Amino acid sequence: MPLQHIKPHGALYMHLANNDEAANLFIHQLHRLAPELILYVMHGSRLHQLALDKGHSVICEFYADREYDQSGSIVFFTRKTEMLDPNQVAKRVLKACRKNKVTTIDNQEISVQFDSICIHSDAPGALALVQVVRQTLEQAGISIQAPNRVNR
Repeated sequence: MPLQHIKPHGALYMHLANNDEAANLFIHQLHRLAPELILYVMHGSRLHQLALDKGHSVICEFYADREYDQSGSIVFFTRKTEMLDPNQVAKRVLKACRKNKVTTIDNQEISVQFDSICIHSDAPGALALVQVVRQTLEQAGISIQAPNRVNR
């Protein structure tokens, strides 16, 4: 089965988003070994910029089940155990899709740019999050499609 994309996970993802040396090494090796793989990134991150500079296909993500800080980065935590309200998550995603805005942990609105929505499968109640978000987007007339190669 051929691979379609690659997405660094967790602490590695955040490290590559912010560390020039690590991001450079990662994108150089990825582009050398598998230039056809789409790379999932956080818009505006170091890895995003380096991938674009290299001409590597990227898909920028919006994190439905994570908080954002004022810089536009997701707030990293070690373990979140409480279940999120699917309706609140769906409302947040719909706002991001319609207005390209998200409310930060400091209650400020910032702009977000994305091609894909990420809901972590290990989040408590993940299935309900996916179901309610999908239903909300479909009811709003927002189409859900398989990823395409995106360079922006």
